[in-house]
Amino acid sequence: MQAGSYFIIYTISASLPLLFTILVIQTNIGTLEINVFYPCLTMKPYFSSSLLQLCLLIAFLVKVPIWGVHLWLPKAHVEAPVRGSIILAGILLKLGGYGLFKIFSYLKSVEGGIISFILRINLWGIVAVSLVCLRQVDVKSLIAYSSVIHMGLIVVGILRYSITG
Repeated sequence: MQAGSYFIIYTISASLPLLFTILVIQTNIGTLEINVFYPCLTMKPYFSSSLLQLCLLIAFLVKVPIWGVHLWLPKAHVEAPVRGSIILAGILLKLGGYGLFKIFSYLKSVEGGIISFILRINLWGIVAVSLVCLRQVDVKSLIAYSSVIHMGLIVVGILRYSITG
């Protein structure tokens, strides 16, 4: 129940700004096809807003999850059966990473300060969660926390937006 509550709170708080951004794009451009609205993102002044760009990123950063919004993941892994944990790690987390990759590849103009802040928080989270892993005795919790570290490394690679990343 606690994992479900955390998951719902994080999902709703991150998905409402994403829904708002999608509605703004649909209203102003008339389509949600990424290949069609990408040129419009660079031409229209209201899409240069850091708030809209941040709204696109937040939903996927919660689904990945990055440190700070990861509290639902260890609880979900511990409370779920093994099949549920496999589906959670195999589909939801990787889908969040893919969505982050797709959105970020189209929003290269995101303000550097926001990306730098997210990178610093994420790197700090990788170190902190690594230290938490050293004290785990429950295997499911260890898998959940190591999944947060793994996905944190993926987020760092995506946000660096380089060949190495």
